Amino acid sequence: PNPFNAQTSMIISLKDDATIDLVIYNLLGEEVATLARKDFRPAGYYSFIWNGKDGQGNRVSSGIYLVHSRIATDSGKALKVQTRKAVLVK
Repeated sequence: PNPFNAQTSMIISLKDDATIDLVIYNLLGEEVATLARKDFRPAGYYSFIWNGKDGQGNRVSSGIYLVHSRIATDSGKALKVQTRKAVLVK
């Protein structure tokens, strides 16, 4: 859901094996949380949950965050790069 309160989930569908990067940024471009970094996954459906906390486990403030995903082959060639907006409301 967007906006979300306690947590939100992102679903990624892979038709082939791939490496996933899934990172949350604030509007200043600062990395807030990393959900996947060079995470190799076989083909299938995957759900990643962001609970509104930063990398140290602290709750982040209400606001707009950018969810950046990159899906690449094992050789590193990007198959899909996407950035979406997520609104956290407390």
